[in-house]
Amino acid sequence: MSLRLEDIERIKQLQYRYYRSADTGDLVEVARCFTTKASVAWIGGSYRVELTGREAIVGALRAMLHAELAIIHTAHHPEITVHSAEAAEGIWYQTDWTLHLKNKTVTQGACLARMTYQREEGVWRIAHYGYTRIYEQVEPLDQLPQITAHALGTPHA
Repeated sequence: MSLRLEDIERIKQLQYRYYRSADTGDLVEVARCFTTKASVAWIGGSYRVELTGREAIVGALRAMLHAELAIIHTAHHPEITVHSAEAAEGIWYQTDWTLHLKNKTVTQGACLARMTYQREEGVWRIAHYGYTRIYEQVEPLDQLPQITAHALGTPHA
C-alpha cells in the first residue's frame, strides 16, 4: 500500500493534541481524541489501568489529572502505518515527567505507546492506546521546588 502522507500527518497532529490537552487539563478536547468505544491499557511500575469506552477513559483521566500535579508528556519517533482509509496503527516513543505536589515525589518514565486509530466521520481518532513502561523512576523530594505556574493548578478556561 502506498504511503498516505496526509493521513499520517493528521494522526501525528491527533497524538500531539491528545498529549497537549491531557497535560493542560482540557478534558473536552481529550474526549474528542478518542473513539466512542476506545480502550486503554497503561502498565507502569506501580499501576495498571485497563478501560473501555471514551467516557470511562475521560473519567479516569479526570480523577488522575488534578491541581496537585504538574505533568509533561512528549511523543517522539512515530512509526505510523495506514492500513486503509479508515484504520491505522502507530508506535510512539513516549516520555513523561510528573511532579506530585502533595506527595512530594517526581516520577519520570518512558514507554513505547502502541496505538490504533480509526477514522470516524472523516476524523482520525484513537481507538486503542496501550503501553508498558520500559523505564520508570519515582523519587521523593525533601522539599518542593519553587513552582510559579502549572497548567493543572489553574482551572481550564
